[in-house]
Amino acid sequence: MNKIISALFLIFFGISCAAQKIAEKNIENEIQNEKVAIVSDLGDNTKSYIQKSETLTQFQKQSLLILFEKSQTENKNLSEEIAKVKLVYLKTILEPKINEREATILSRKLKKLSKNRLEADFKTFADARKIIDPLKEIRDREFLYNSFMLRRNYYW
Repeated sequence: MNKIISALFLIFFGISCAAQKIAEKNIENEIQNEKVAIVSDLGDNTKSYIQKSETLTQFQKQSLLILFEKSQTENKNLSEEIAKVKLVYLKTILEPKINEREATILSRKLKKLSKNRLEADFKTFADARKIIDPLKEIRDREFLYNSFMLRRNYYW
């Protein structure tokens, strides 16, 4: 009896996994077929702010503009992907007979893409800080080391 139950469980599990893969493929196809337009003034404002800065050197300005261009390209691709996923997600949840599996896959994908975009932004900000204040990282390490040594000597 246990063998029959185990066999049935494996069959249902296999079918469920196959259905999941099919749903993921269908969703990816839908996302790729969506067309979106992303408009942003942030890019122009950022370039202008960097170029007008009186506290940055010419080398820092050039480095920041290069970093910004790279970041803007990555962000544009992520934003387009997020917009496509949102459109497909909206279409999925507005159907009278919603496919819960697809809705769950899309919400996970949307969360992952949003997290990736946010992490990319914070990495860009950290890289910009390194360009603006290259000695900050050294000062931070020295501070941590000194704090550790002070604490260590206090307890010993």
